[in-house]
Amino acid sequence: MKNVYVLLVVVLVATVATKKGWKLQQRQRCKYDKSAWSECDTATNTVSRVLTLKSGEEGCQETQNQTITCDRFERLQAWKVKKAESRREWQEKKQQRKEQKQEMKENKQLVKMQLKRCRYDHSDWSECDQATNTVTRNFTLSEGEQGCEQSHTITITCDKLNRIQAWKAKKVDLTRVMTLRDGEEEECEPTIMVTISCTKFERIQQWKARKNERKNEKKENKMFIKEQKNIWKENKKIVKEQRRLGCSFDVTFSECDPTTNMVSKSYIPTIDDDDSCANRSFEYSCDLHERLMEKKRKRQDKRANRKINRKEFRQQRLLI
Repeated sequence: MKNVYVLLVVVLVATVATKKGWKLQQRQRCKYDKSAWSECDTATNTVSRVLTLKSGEEGCQETQNQTITCDRFERLQAWKVKKAESRREWQEKKQQRKEQKQEMKENKQLVKMQLKRCRYDHSDWSECDQATNTVTRNFTLSEGEQGCEQSHTITITCDKLNRIQAWKAKKVDLTRVMTLRDGEEEECEPTIMVTISCTKFERIQQWKARKNERKNEKKENKMFIKEQKNIWKENKKIVKEQRRLGCSFDVTFSECDPTTNMVSKSYIPTIDDDDSCANRSFEYSCDLHERLMEKKRKRQDKRANRKINRKEFRQQRLLI
């Protein structure tokens, strides 16, 4: 039953897709002239128009009647009006931006030409005009040849001024003096001055902070591992002494605790005939436990390989 339902859904989807593709193909190869929409028919609540074939291949209908509901027609008309208004506003803004860009370009060229032969004193930038989103600066002639303008004004957008000021703030340089500490005075200068930008100085400071942080973390991890190794060695030494006195133990390990990242190792005596052979357990880090277990596995593999090699060597000697 389930397979039949899936098959029906697939057939339905394929049929709809084929029909939509056929309609799209028909629209692409048949071009029509559209008449005006008729008045709304209150009886059927519809409007209609006639499509007359303008150009197309064989198989295109000469005329077609297109009918839609009056509600949809009203929505389409409202959407067209809104679209036309949006397009008109966009074109006005585009023309305004184009004019501003052309004006700024002319001002820039004028300044470049006049800077070659005219020197000006300029005022500070004006406050941002919220209506036009622009700022202005006045230039007054200080020295120059004949023909130089006595004064002119440059206008740019407020956003551009903000970008320029931010860029200038980043261009501020920092300097420091380095004094000779070691070296031959004849070949080395006694003092040198190093200059770098503020952005580079910030990157250097961030890099140093990250480097010190990694260094401190590495140092703390090293100290922690050293403490854990000392705990492990002390307990192993005590257990070794107890074994020398005749105690035997079963060794068990707990699972790694994710909250504390610690493993518990327990020594349980197998022969309880002496008070000195007591249960003993201690904790150490999971990382140290993994490293110790890895070393133990490698040591066991090495012993097993050595035994196999000895056995093979003896067999070869017997064959000789």
